[in-house]
Amino acid sequence: MTFIPGAAMAASPGGRWMLFPARREACVAPYYIRALDGVEARPLLGTELDAQTPPASWSNDSRWVGYGLSREGLLGIDI
Repeated sequence: MTFIPGAAMAASPGGRWMLFPARREACVAPYYIRALDGVEARPLLGTELDAQTPPASWSNDSRWVGYGLSREGLLGIDI
């Protein structure tokens, strides 16, 4: 995993999680999540984007993350 220089990280409103984009392969930048009291990060499968990774945002209850837009609307994933 390689961090993306200048990419925005986002802490959850509840203060338990950190979300950040990182590269695993060329042109794929999935989001990863890690507990702030832990060291292991896990990929959020399904968040891969071919274009530049947009900033992600947390829901107020820290239960899902919005990470991009499609023709249908906001792309999001449950945590």
